[in-house]
Parts: sequence; C-alpha cells; structure tokens
Amino acid sequence: MDIRDEILKAVEKEIIGPCPNPNYLDEVTGEEILLASVHGSPKSRYGAGMLYPQQAVNNEIVDSESDEEFPIDILENEEEKDNSGNEKNKRSGYNAGEENEEEPVGMANQYLPSAMGFTVRFKNNEHNDEVSLKINSAYYEKGKDKKPKKEVNKDGYAVNSTNKDGNTFDSDYWIRRPIKPEPISLNLNSLFSNNKKSHVYVLKKNSKDQDWLILRVFNRTSIIDRTENKLTVTFVLINALTATTDDSINSNNILFQNELILSTENGLLIEPYKERILASDTSEEKELNLLYRNKRVFSIGHGTSVNWKTNEKNIQGTEMVNEIKTS
Repeated sequence: MDIRDEILKAVEKEIIGPCPNPNYLDEVTGEEILLASVHGSPKSRYGAGMLYPQQAVNNEIVDSESDEEFPIDILENEEEKDNSGNEKNKRSGYNAGEENEEEPVGMANQYLPSAMGFTVRFKNNEHNDEVSLKINSAYYEKGKDKKPKKEVNKDGYAVNSTNKDGNTFDSDYWIRRPIKPEPISLNLNSLFSNNKKSHVYVLKKNSKDQDWLILRVFNRTSIIDRTENKLTVTFVLINALTATTDDSINSNNILFQNELILSTENGLLIEPYKERILASDTSEEKELNLLYRNKRVFSIGHGTSVNWKTNEKNIQGTEMVNEIKTS
C-alpha cells in the first residue's frame, strides 16, 4: 500500500467528494446522501471541483498582442511564474459572446468559477490523431421528505437517533446524482479543417431542457504553431446556467466533482507545452532550464491543476504522454 496515495485519496474525498458514509447511502442507487443536520448542504460540505452558475460576465477587451506571441497567455488569467516561484506578470480579460468565439477561461478564475479546463499542444501530422475525452460530474438533488439522523449503538450498529420520547431526529437531505456522458472521440486533423474556431458539446440538460454541463473545444493555434506543424487546443468544461437572485436555485444548479480526462493511444501525439524563454532570464533560470530540459510541461490548467501520465521516452529523451486530466 502506498501511504502517500492513500493520503491524497482521503484529502480528495474530503475536499472534492464524494465521501460516502456507509450509514447514509441511497437504497436505490447506492449513491451518497448528505443530511443537513450531519453533513450540511452540498455547497458547505465540499469546497473544490465545483462549477457554479455563471455570474455577470466581464466584457473587458483583452490587450492586443502580436499573433506571434503564444496566444493563450492573454486569456488564461493566471500568474506566470519564473523558475524560482516569483510572480512575473499577470494578465486578465475575457471577450464574451459567441461572435468572438473566445474561450470562457475568465470564468475559471472568478470567485465562484463556472469553467475549468486545460490547454494541450499536439503534433499536426500524426496519422493516428484521435483523442478521447471522458467527463465526470455530479449534482445533488434535494429529497422531498426527511431522513432520520443515525447513531452507533453500544453493539456497534447504526440505528436511528431518537430523543427521550422515542421520536427520531429528522433532517433535510440531498442525494448525489452522477453525470457520466459517453466519451467523446475527436480527430484533431479534421476538427478545425473548415476554419471553425470552436465546437460545443452538450453533456447534460436540466429538468427545463436548458443546457447545463457543456464542453467547448477551442483552436488556439498560433502562427508559430503552424510553422512548426503543431496544433494548440483548449478544452473547457462549463456550467452553462445563469445565476439568479434566488440563492436556493443557484445551489441546486451547482455541479460537483467535475473531472476532464483526455487520452490517446498515440504516445507521440501530445507535444510539450510551448514555454517562453525570455532575454531577461537569470543565470539560475537558464541553469534550471538546462537541468530539466527533458522534464517538460505537457499542459496548462485553467481554474484547476493538471496531471499527466507518461510512458517510455522518445528518441530525443523526452517523456511521451498518453493521458492528461484535471486534478
């Protein structure tokens, strides 16, 4: 048993969920039940991996830059740090609206984020260019009645908790409803062949037939990418519902335990991310770049960290990656 992995799994269950208690499981689905008097509401129980209904959109126009710059930097709203961990610069901005076809990365950096995802760079000349996208998510549905609070008796069995008059302590509750759409397969060479900048995939609708969980895929390929025969793509999970003034409605529209996993059978397809080398880099930064030249970054997260699975190294000594996932 790997103790570190066990600790990480325990932390993930506690912060992101689900963390089902065997005494509080739905009898039909076996899914987690949260009692208001025991666990609190789902929104108060978990603190990460959540996508909220969309708040007011920031329509600020992003600063214009040369197309030769790596383009995702002006939209990702995240701090760029040097090798010693110091903040170098920070840009923000989000062009809203379908007409501009810009990715909603700004929504991943709000106080209550509505989007999360990552950007990946691919080779554009591989014969096997297929990638598969697996999405996991969930919502919590409030029960129509109440459920009793439980306690462990002297024999070690969970029983309904009662007062001195024999009445149970009943409480409001929520049942977890998982969202597991079929994996999406994409062929990268033909995905943007018609000059379309983005694609939208509806993964879940709510009871009013409104788009709820969607996946948007954006072409972020720059001039430099094209000259190097590379393709840069951003994948973003979005809660498409709009926030209302009724907080109870907003709470019902939160998506929990969101996860996006990209995989490919071709270990040569995913390229290391395009990292900048600046003229202002110090001698220490140059030394670190040399030491870790084969330990490359394969994805940049937006509103989330990103992990990747590597297999053997290629002839240049760089690790090959078959899977990238949010973390």
